[in-house]
Amino acid sequence: MKIHRFTEIDSTNIEAFRQAEKGAPTGSIFVAEYQTEGRGKWGRKWMSPKGKDLLFSLLLIRPETKAIKAPLVTQIACRSVAK
Repeated sequence: MKIHRFTEIDSTNIEAFRQAEKGAPTGSIFVAEYQTEGRGKWGRKWMSPKGKDLLFSLLLIRPETKAIKAPLVTQIACRSVAK
């Protein structure tokens, strides 16, 4: 697993896609203090004050679950962080 840290980035999700195309390994994490083009569910814009929230993406390449169940990973992660 490799952690990529950014003070500012367009989007951790976009960076995860870029790195996946370059062969980044499963489990790579992309963390930022601030995102200029963050996005949430269904393509909604994700705005967060600098340094206030957890902004990260986890790269899962070819998980052993069906694509339709992929949103469950986000829900599980959110609930785990909240607890």
